[in-house]
Amino acid sequence: MLRTTLAAGAIALATAGLALASGSDKPADPTDPISLRQHLMANLGKATGIGGRMLKGEIDYNPQAARAVLLTMSSVALGIGRMFPEGSTSPDSEARDTIWTDRAGFRAAVAKFIADTEAAAAQPMGSIDEFRAQFGAVTANCKACHEAYRIKKN
Repeated sequence: MLRTTLAAGAIALATAGLALASGSDKPADPTDPISLRQHLMANLGKATGIGGRMLKGEIDYNPQAARAVLLTMSSVALGIGRMFPEGSTSPDSEARDTIWTDRAGFRAAVAKFIADTEAAAAQPMGSIDEFRAQFGAVTANCKACHEAYRIKKN
């Protein structure tokens, strides 16, 4: 019983830690969609980094952490489509104009990301091979979206 309670607590903390990690000392500005999406992407990057490190063997595989990674990715997927209202551009943003000029394509990419992250998070994570399959399917969305809708800045 205690072990189950501790495991549940660890999952909750891991998910909260991933969700709150921003990589910045400056908190997100809830009135600024650019700030919000930059923080969401930072959270996504941290979750992806943890998943990648598990797959490379840099950190031990942990099914609860694997699930937290996929749940974090899913929560970002659910919110990211709303973070690109018309006119939300700036020199600091890595968003390409194609987000607004190809609105249907961008919405389709977001919908696929949502569907794939939700499906992945619902799958068993008992082994690293199970995680690898789900993580790969989800991160393929990241690559496709970045190629079409992101300006790579140094």
